[in-house]
Amino acid sequence: MNHLVAVGRQAIEQQIELRIQMTFEIERLRLEGLETVLPDDRQQQRRDDDAPGVLAIHGAEFAVGGALVERCDHQRPGPQNHFLMVKASHLGEIARLGDDELRETLRKRAETVTSHYRGRFAEYDLNNEMIHGNYYEKRLGPQITSLMAQWAHNGDPDVQLYLNDYDILTGRMLPEYMSQIRTLLKQGVPVAGIGAQGHLHAETFDRVMLRKALDSLATFKLPGQRSKYYEKPTLKMTPQEEESAARELVDYYKICFAHPSVEGILMWGFWEGANWIPQSSMYRRDWTITPLGQAYKNLVFKELWTNISGTADSKGVFTAKVFYGRHRITIDGISKEVNIKKSSGNLVTVEIK
Repeated sequence: MNHLVAVGRQAIEQQIELRIQMTFEIERLRLEGLETVLPDDRQQQRRDDDAPGVLAIHGAEFAVGGALVERCDHQRPGPQNHFLMVKASHLGEIARLGDDELRETLRKRAETVTSHYRGRFAEYDLNNEMIHGNYYEKRLGPQITSLMAQWAHNGDPDVQLYLNDYDILTGRMLPEYMSQIRTLLKQGVPVAGIGAQGHLHAETFDRVMLRKALDSLATFKLPGQRSKYYEKPTLKMTPQEEESAARELVDYYKICFAHPSVEGILMWGFWEGANWIPQSSMYRRDWTITPLGQAYKNLVFKELWTNISGTADSKGVFTAKVFYGRHRITIDGISKEVNIKKSSGNLVTVEIK
């Protein structure tokens, strides 16, 4: 979602209205290949001179977040939330707090947010982009990340905590990220998965390096999830550039989809009306589809979609190769839905009577 900062009750109500409108579109777009939602981090955060920076907890922000989460409660997996703790560039007044007060503010935030959304948010990015600015560790010592995770699980013991950073899949910061992950695992931080942002601001990307980075992160044997960005924020693309961007997206998604350690691909923004890089959107402001969006739909529903029909043999058996995921199988008008996962193995038998 786009970054929206509420100012006064009227703005908050408008914000809620916009987010509800967006979730109606999300529900429609689920039929077009979008599986889950990541609300913008600032649905819980607000700069306020009378409160400890953007770590303050406000009922109004919970109202905004709650309106969106309520619309997404049917999702399985549930929606993911962006960073639970705030990176240095978003700190505001937090820098004025003493160490003890800062630590207590972090604890209250982690426990309050996770307990408020307990059982509704499935995942959080614990502390955003730490290799680019780990403010809390510098202030409070190397154990603070472990404490953050402990506080988060005090509020929701079942929530999964991800790491998240950029310049990883380009290889630029891959060694530093690998080192940080090793350190956190040695400290006992319950890392449930690894986030690696794409941040593709160039016209193309290095296919070999992308595979190498994914292979390197796979050595931790943790689920991998990545975010997708495209081009420069102020760039107006020509039709030819739009077509080129669409081809790049397809190649990127195919490489990530094919890697056994990638559990999900997250696209940061899909509608031009609420996207920090509007020209990277799948849908224009009037909800007409872009070449990028059409390429995505073709990839999901034509190349990566199982749509097979046939006749069973004399024993009543029909065998087919399928993609992982949810499937509806119909025989003589009788349907059954199954969810085929990696853990199911290479041979899955479905019996319909």
